[in-house]
Amino acid sequence: MHSVVCVCDHCHSLIARAGSTLEDLGKVPDLVAIDTRLALGDTGRMQALRFQVLGRLQLHQGVASWNEWYVSWSDGSFGWLAEAAGRVIVSRRSERQIEVPAYERLKVGQRVALAGVGDLVIEELGDARIVSAQGELPFMPQLENIYRFADGSLSGGLYATLEYADPDAPAEVFVGRELSYEAAGLAEAAPERSWQAPQTSGRALRCPSCSGPVSLKLSDSLAVVCPHCHALSSHGDGELALVRELEKRHQPTLPLGARGQLSGHKVEVIGWTRRAVTVDRVDYHWDEYLLHGSKGYSFLSENKGHWTLFTQLPAAALEDVSDLSASYQSARYSHFQRSNGVRYLDVQGEFYWEIKFDQRPRMDDYVRPPHQLSVEHTDKEKLWTYGVYIPAEELWQSFDQPGKPPEPQGVGPCQPNPYAQHKRGMFMGLAFGVSLFVLFTLALLITQPKRVRLIHHVAIADDQPVSLSDPFELRGGTKAVEISAHSDFDLGNGWAALDVSLIEELSGRADDLDLEVSLFSGYSDGESWMEDGRHAEQRVGGVKPGRYVLRVEPHYDPTYTKPTSLRMEVAQGAFLWLPLWLCMLALGLPPLIWWFLVSRFEARRWSESDHAGRDDDDDDDE
Repeated sequence: MHSVVCVCDHCHSLIARAGSTLEDLGKVPDLVAIDTRLALGDTGRMQALRFQVLGRLQLHQGVASWNEWYVSWSDGSFGWLAEAAGRVIVSRRSERQIEVPAYERLKVGQRVALAGVGDLVIEELGDARIVSAQGELPFMPQLENIYRFADGSLSGGLYATLEYADPDAPAEVFVGRELSYEAAGLAEAAPERSWQAPQTSGRALRCPSCSGPVSLKLSDSLAVVCPHCHALSSHGDGELALVRELEKRHQPTLPLGARGQLSGHKVEVIGWTRRAVTVDRVDYHWDEYLLHGSKGYSFLSENKGHWTLFTQLPAAALEDVSDLSASYQSARYSHFQRSNGVRYLDVQGEFYWEIKFDQRPRMDDYVRPPHQLSVEHTDKEKLWTYGVYIPAEELWQSFDQPGKPPEPQGVGPCQPNPYAQHKRGMFMGLAFGVSLFVLFTLALLITQPKRVRLIHHVAIADDQPVSLSDPFELRGGTKAVEISAHSDFDLGNGWAALDVSLIEELSGRADDLDLEVSLFSGYSDGESWMEDGRHAEQRVGGVKPGRYVLRVEPHYDPTYTKPTSLRMEVAQGAFLWLPLWLCMLALGLPPLIWWFLVSRFEARRWSESDHAGRDDDDDDDE
């Protein structure tokens, strides 16, 4: 056994074991009445190991007191159990000696390498006084002495505490994890408190300012605002102490006491704050709601009608955190905004932390719509939260509120891009359209082969200014016709221009077009060159079947062009590319419009950030 002292249940004397005798070291103060679900003798488990509660320390910090329960493990080691936000943190002392930095060298957010354990990310630095004790303890408690600690998280959902209880001894390392009461095997010994029947301290509390009755929904609340005079009081050791008088200037959009269901869990609004930051002499404010339910505490943020539900996140779960981005669960979040000097403007309800109006933390937001990471920094604490955007209408229905919620203004930091959500369907539709286009084109090429209906030779000579072909038939329905000219002979450095008419004999209707054949060659800079244009063609669409003649009137420069002849061809079933290119353009137009809408929405989002002008489309939900 590791126990060295024990507090007598009857007289509250601290008894130490000295060899075979017991030594009375004096009395310890009475325990403060703090709501707890644990008691001496309770048993529980963490994975395969079981533990038993043997004693507790009661510590005090600021206005609050809390319990640290001393437990003995089935493998012969010892550790501690702490209650926090409806869950328990169960830890075991590391049996190996681990070298850690001195307390004075620690900073929140710092990574500390613990040999054989992992990298600890410091989330809170604090100190407290030991004010009372009960049962067995593994060391001699020095009442009223300052006890310093550093809490943080490790990978894999583990937590660790560095205890600096004795300034002359090395720090002790305790490693454990946060569990629900059921997972810790404590549900039978201390049934889970129902969210529908919040526990109070069992005593009537009076506001220290107006003496009005104050009813706490949760007895672990450390701050409460009087519903009558709006005075802020601290709740420590079962009493209320006035912190400051507040002026009631605003009303929360979602009323205190409202109950609903978010992410499948029942919750109740128990606290509300309005917070603000000043940037370039302009005040920006937003509302934060404290929720409590069957899964403990969560936070609801509302900014210009945009709602985000946040839950606390261990700092060790974050990766590659910088001023530009952070990674969580292998997904990259882009830095959106930094707010320095965040302050409280208004407060209502109750809270499990102390409300400090003189504190000015820094906040950083990282977004990957519809998700958001937020971190709040002080010198002593660094709190990460993970948020998911909730549409206003959905939230209003979840809390069964009358009427309609306030209309959202602008674009929220993690509001999903409504156009980007259709990305998969857009590109699947485009792929389907392109596939149909290709298949249709191939079908036309296969089923509509080009058939030559006329071959006509035209002499280029002064004595034949116009050439008429023999009549020929175009058959098989309205089709496109290709008319081409080709010279098999050398034109010299010359050209021939052709005025061509396709004339229907019956109606006399004609389709006119121009063709030109040429051949130029030469020698320059030590190299020979040639421009061969002895073949030319044009297409005429929508030519009806019937009997036609081809009229050709050549023009040429007799100085260069040698007398020769051209071969003219008329082919039916020619392929017209222009309609197909227009069809392809029509297929590409919806994606272009979609891209424009997505980009414009993102530009509006990032115009409200510290990175205005950025167009970040990292909101894929595939």
